[in-house]
Amino acid sequence: MVLVDRRAGLKGSICVPGDKSIAHRALFFAAQAYGATLIIGLPEGSDVNASLNAIEKLGAKVSLSVGEDGIVSAMVEGWGIDGPKLQMPEDVHTVDCGNSGTTARFILGMLSGYPIKISLDGDSSLKSRPMRRLLDPLCSMGLSCSSCTWPIEICGVERLKPITVELPVASAQMKTALLFAALRASGTSRIVEPAASRDHTERLAEAFDIKLVKLSDENGFEITGPQAPCAPCDPIVIPGDFSSAAFWIAAALCIPESDLTIEGVGLNPTRLGFVKALQAMGANVSAECIDDGVSEPYGRIRAAYTERVRPCETPANESATFIDEVPLLAIMCARATGDSLIRNIGELQLKECDRLAAVIDMLSQCGINARVIENEDGSLDLAICGKTQFKVPDGIKVSAYRDHRIAMAWAVLSAACHVQIRLDAGDIDSISISYPGFLDEFSHRLGYAPIVRVE
Repeated sequence: MVLVDRRAGLKGSICVPGDKSIAHRALFFAAQAYGATLIIGLPEGSDVNASLNAIEKLGAKVSLSVGEDGIVSAMVEGWGIDGPKLQMPEDVHTVDCGNSGTTARFILGMLSGYPIKISLDGDSSLKSRPMRRLLDPLCSMGLSCSSCTWPIEICGVERLKPITVELPVASAQMKTALLFAALRASGTSRIVEPAASRDHTERLAEAFDIKLVKLSDENGFEITGPQAPCAPCDPIVIPGDFSSAAFWIAAALCIPESDLTIEGVGLNPTRLGFVKALQAMGANVSAECIDDGVSEPYGRIRAAYTERVRPCETPANESATFIDEVPLLAIMCARATGDSLIRNIGELQLKECDRLAAVIDMLSQCGINARVIENEDGSLDLAICGKTQFKVPDGIKVSAYRDHRIAMAWAVLSAACHVQIRLDAGDIDSISISYPGFLDEFSHRLGYAPIVRVE
């Protein structure tokens, strides 16, 4: 197998697609709002497309446009407090959520307060992901559900009962789905998490004139319904996705002679746990905020090759701030001679695949010992025994388990070791869930393809 010699690392600047988490939430708020909302900077991955298709099917009017700079915008006219506008509302309407657990959970919460029948479906990966943790509190509010297995058939009610709930884990998706339901409840709901999760929902709620009260002594809020969002006068501008930027950050830190700046990326403090952990490890990475207003803060991140990093132990109560970046943090821990511990990341078992097992498999392919530690409280930690020098076998065929983040992490690991690995078509195609152009741009900037597609 012949490779092009890489004479230089990743240099210059780059922009990444719009933030997937913010895009989902903006679309669902806009669909429920009075008036029309302009959303600028939508990413083009299949997950966000699932949400776009869903709100259109439920009666929101969506008009898409693409600027000369390639940025995608959506004008969304919502249905207001009257609810979704369905033809033949007495029928059961099927909504295909594709691979998007976010879409499915948000629909469950949003439609709980409307007397319509919906059947949620999705691909095989989505059908393997449990929904009972969300359906149980929604049913206590008044939602009717045929079962917790897929396809999930629900029928909402005109007025939900308010709820007081302490979530078992910090989950921005659960929190958001319950907030959507609470908008249709008659009374005050109280939603509390054991630790802080990403706060895009709370920020967007303010933009859409939703009244909620943040709790001073707990991670959560109270919200009194019924309420309906109001479309903001100013557009919702979506910054670059930090989780997409993280692949470039990790690659720049691992590839010699790299010095890369990611421009226009979201710098929400509840998403920066990865940067915080890297800095604690001694990595050459910094974030500079350009705008830190009421809406989403954004700026630039600079990452440069760091030959040696220290092992780390992450705080258990901060795992939600870097949960999507764990595969990349694991690669960095593998490069640190000594023992690292990434704490409280059991939620990875409920992603597109068992992402915790996938990370352990990935590290084992290059001779790194990693294992899961189960604590007395049931939480799971990932222990990694790193070493400065390790290698992925050149030309090896591996599996990403149809998980977009594992597939892109393999690309970073392969480039860091200057080898090519082989992934099958399904694994490579999974990248389109969140970052369709990643492999092409990554290969172009490297000067060679770190991943070879095999049919």
